[in-house]
Amino acid sequence: NPARSFVTLSCLLSEHGETEISMTNINGQYNVPLSTINAVTGEYTLTLELPEALASGTYFIIVRTPSELFSTQCVVKNNTDIWLPQLRRR
Repeated sequence: NPARSFVTLSCLLSEHGETEISMTNINGQYNVPLSTINAVTGEYTLTLELPEALASGTYFIIVRTPSELFSTQCVVKNNTDIWLPQLRRR
């Protein structure tokens, strides 16, 4: 299902530390921070608000921990819903 105004991200983190979540377009040209958390090991389900001016299209959600980088593709449609497949290690 495409995303519009928010995205729900579920992930299992295996380390402590600052974890940044951002969004980029498929060309890597548009990069916007969505959240930064001081994570501990465990499972997270985060609901993240999308920028209002975000155009419909395909984007990547990037999760950067102190030593790893994960991503998942998402589709934004009219800035009201997002579709996220599985998070992958990059």
